[in-house]
Parts: sequence; structure tokens; C-alpha cells
Amino acid sequence: MSSDELFSLNPTITKRVLAEQADNAGDYLVKAGWIVMACSGQTYGLNGSVALAEKWHEDFFFSHDIVRIIPRTDRIRPGYLFAALGHPKLGRPLVIRNAYGTSIPHLDPNDVAAIPIVRLGDTLEKEVADRMERAAELRSDADELENIIAEKADHLIDLFLHNPDSHSA
Repeated sequence: MSSDELFSLNPTITKRVLAEQADNAGDYLVKAGWIVMACSGQTYGLNGSVALAEKWHEDFFFSHDIVRIIPRTDRIRPGYLFAALGHPKLGRPLVIRNAYGTSIPHLDPNDVAAIPIVRLGDTLEKEVADRMERAAELRSDADELENIIAEKADHLIDLFLHNPDSHSA
């Protein structure tokens, strides 16, 4: 999965990788609860954008242009870290200020690890984390439902087109 696919709504993944032939194939995978960040591209494009990995992301082999951020859950909830890094005023500007390169700016994982995270106290952080984690779960559910509906629609269209006796004008 590339950055473009990661940040598209219900992307159609057409590329395949034979993971057994990749060196360190495990380095290209993610786990639910990790934060994934685009680390190359235009500074005000996808570069520095974040997503909260869900269970379905674990089925994909991710591009090398995705930083994997593994939250230390004893110190911070994934949903809160996701919200803090992606916040348009308090997070993302701190992320993209570290981009280097002129043609295609890049972010270094070590610079990303050093980004200060705004802390709001346990109660408020828990509420933010709960809502962000729930939103990510609902998005994943919506993607799955859209796939099921599209599959059913394709089947019905195929029946309609290939069985002219089943419908009348």
C-alpha cells in the first residue's frame, strides 16, 4: 500500500508484492493501533499525513515511504497520538517543519520520533483517544460495508446483463 492508497477512501489496491522475496519483509507490515505517516511528497500534500492503522491494514505490505509509529501504550493512547500528530495547528506543522529535500521533501523517522506531543491531561486525552479510535473503527467498517455493497451490485448487474429473460421492459 502506498501513501496515495493509504489516504484514499476505500482504495482499490492493484499492486502485489511477493513478500517472501523481500529482504526484511516484516519491516513493511503494520499492526492495528500503530500510527502510519507519509514520509515523502510535497510538504503541503500528503507528506506528514497520519492514519491510525486498523486490523484490516495488517493484510497489506506497506511502501518504504510510510513511517511506522508504535505508540508506547503505557504512556500514550494510539488515538490521542494520532490526533496530536495530525492536528492542523498543534501537530502537523511540527511534523512537516522537519522535511528536507527540494524536489520531493522527506521526513526522517528519527525527526518524527523527536516531535513534542501536546499533552492535555488524562481525562481529556482519554476522551480524545476514545473518539479517534472509534472514528477509525467506523471508517474501517464503512469501507467493508461499501465493498460488500459493491460486490452485490456487481453481481446483480452481471445477472441483469447476462440473463435477459429475467427482466422485462
